[in-house]
Amino acid sequence: MTIYRTSSLSAAMTAALALSLAVAAPALAQDNSNTDDVVNLDRVLVTGTRALDGQNPRLVANTIITREDIERLQPSSLGDLLQSQTGMQTTRLGGIGKESSLFLRGAESDHVLFLIDGVRVGSATAGKEAFQDLPLDQIDRIEIVRGPYSSLYGSDAIGGVVQIFTRKGENGVRPSLTVKAGSNNLVGLSAGIRGGNDKGQYALTAAHEQTTGYNTCRGSGTLFQGCFTDEPDRDGYENRSVSGSASYAWTPSLRSQLTALHIEGSNDYDGSFANHSEIKQQIAGLSTEWQASRALRLRANVGESFDESVDSVNGSYVGTVSSRRLSGGLQADVSLGGGNDLVLGWDGLRDRIGGDTGYAVQQRYNRAVYAQWASRFSDAHDLQLNVRRDDNSQFGGKTTGSVLYGVRLASGYRLTFSGGTAFKAPSFNELYYPYYGNPLLRPETARNLEIGLNYSIPMLSWSVHAFRNRVSDLIAHDASILPFGAPNNIDKAVLSGLEAQFRVRVASVAINGNVTALSPRQEGGTFDGNLLPRRAQRTARLDFDWPLHDSLRLGLTQMGSSHRFDDLANTVRLAGYGRTDIRATLAVSPSWQLTGSVENVFDRAYETAAWYPQPGRTWLLSLRYAK
Repeated sequence: MTIYRTSSLSAAMTAALALSLAVAAPALAQDNSNTDDVVNLDRVLVTGTRALDGQNPRLVANTIITREDIERLQPSSLGDLLQSQTGMQTTRLGGIGKESSLFLRGAESDHVLFLIDGVRVGSATAGKEAFQDLPLDQIDRIEIVRGPYSSLYGSDAIGGVVQIFTRKGENGVRPSLTVKAGSNNLVGLSAGIRGGNDKGQYALTAAHEQTTGYNTCRGSGTLFQGCFTDEPDRDGYENRSVSGSASYAWTPSLRSQLTALHIEGSNDYDGSFANHSEIKQQIAGLSTEWQASRALRLRANVGESFDESVDSVNGSYVGTVSSRRLSGGLQADVSLGGGNDLVLGWDGLRDRIGGDTGYAVQQRYNRAVYAQWASRFSDAHDLQLNVRRDDNSQFGGKTTGSVLYGVRLASGYRLTFSGGTAFKAPSFNELYYPYYGNPLLRPETARNLEIGLNYSIPMLSWSVHAFRNRVSDLIAHDASILPFGAPNNIDKAVLSGLEAQFRVRVASVAINGNVTALSPRQEGGTFDGNLLPRRAQRTARLDFDWPLHDSLRLGLTQMGSSHRFDDLANTVRLAGYGRTDIRATLAVSPSWQLTGSVENVFDRAYETAAWYPQPGRTWLLSLRYAK
């Protein structure tokens, strides 16, 4: 048995204890009549219902990250921001920009649906989104919905949905500028302008970031271990991006919005088959909403996402892989009166593969209809019913549904119950990759049950959710399929756990925290009962922020993770770790801010994937201007 030990700490349990103490501290919370100081998890949420005007997320397990949160936490990347959010774990094959995976409630990395401004994104070949390339400078807001939501969105949403909203316009003229520098020769620059009036608004942001990186793989020439080679060099990364949006009110009841995001760059890594990629992602969307009457709102939308990777090894061309997704939809929101609302919709999706890999099939179609009925009765009960029917040109039809119910128990308390089904369509690599794909694959399916308790008063909000998600027909390599083996529906898994999150203000200190206890286990087969690879059973995170002066704010983040295994056999053990980050913000003037952060203050060595060390102690300085 091979064991890889990094820094084994009990930080996860320490953080969990601190979280429990903080939740028990409402007596310390001081009354404050300023509504800006009210801490409340029930903020407007769009992703959980697809309702055009959003909702108070009474029934949905969710996390909302605002632009203010991003600037306060000062993460070095989107992966660092998502790491250890409630129910979330990330793995990264090295430093900034390296291949990353996101496990939401223990589900596979391709079991999380990513949307950008409502447009479905992600590679149709790999089956997941390369979120490591999404720059934070372009992001205004992130909504994370945990649990199966195929009943609203179709394929991929077994673990949940992550929706990213890019920067949008607002009234007036508001320029912005950010210059930053950090460890590993990191430099960055972003500039933008937002403006408009009640009739029309616009936003434009351009950003560039690059780093020389570090040696991201410890090296291994052994097949199926590490990066199959030993290349002790720096693995750099460069990212260039531009985003824009424009909205216009044709009449008081008719409004259109156009959004676009373009990302390109280059990535160095260690590997014997390829060690350099030129990357590209493009997303564009157009939507129009019409308030036809007080009881009826209509929406039409069309969007397209494109991803491409041009790979080489030591300067020699290896190949190009690309995919393009064209999507569109129609939706009607109907107010039935008496606290009852109905959502009816149609979705269309076309996936097309490009490049020079030579897939046997290069495109497929999916059409779907969905409905949602939401009801609030007796001022204490909420009910939401979702159903969706997908018709796919590759595997035929699939029906999914969900039921969510909530009841107010007492002042501030709400109990919720939910159950739902979900599925994941096989990727083009699994279906049609030359000499390997299996066109007979069925979709992966899931059934989830969940119970939650929420509490919210001024200065304190918390929620606890317990869940059990049974996933069937998991796709894995089947060596019995001759001549080389192929993907097949041979695995099952049970993902169960308990998660909690809270926000509290004690005096002037704002404290946010979460803890997750997870059991992601294989069911049946050779490795029955084993933990699924690269998922820790316990994670926790605490964020402290306090103002020392009107112009100076300090912050600290403590996160921890228990051990995990890198393989299905559970023989390659990755030790648990704890990480401490600190940060400071100095307001030089009303428009200028100087920020600084240090991640991994104590320079802990750890890995979330075997052979790929995570960054040691790193620093980042930024100078921001915003009018």
